[in-house]
Amino acid sequence: MTKAERIRQSEGKRVRKGDIIIIPGKRGSFLVESAKMSGGGYGHGPGDIYPDAWTVRARRLYGSGGFNPRSKIFEFTQDTNCYNNCIDNVKIIGKMEEVITWKCVEYYG
Repeated sequence: MTKAERIRQSEGKRVRKGDIIIIPGKRGSFLVESAKMSGGGYGHGPGDIYPDAWTVRARRLYGSGGFNPRSKIFEFTQDTNCYNNCIDNVKIIGKMEEVITWKCVEYYG
């Protein structure tokens, strides 16, 4: 499968933690830091019930694709029509894996 076919196949799918995505209308690529069901609640009138939605928090990556812990976070929802910030047509273009590293703070050798 070619790169273009994989990107085309990912359009409209629910994103997951670790996905590298392109968000329509936003410049650059983003890393999905969390993706979960949340956001439901009640409105002011009788019967105003807002269901949970797939809530995504994504952080903009450097132009080279590197992780930038200080870049802005963009939050949006998927799979609902009850929220203004719903974006269903994101493109998944890659994947990142969270790696925990160790650093020496004291050494008695």
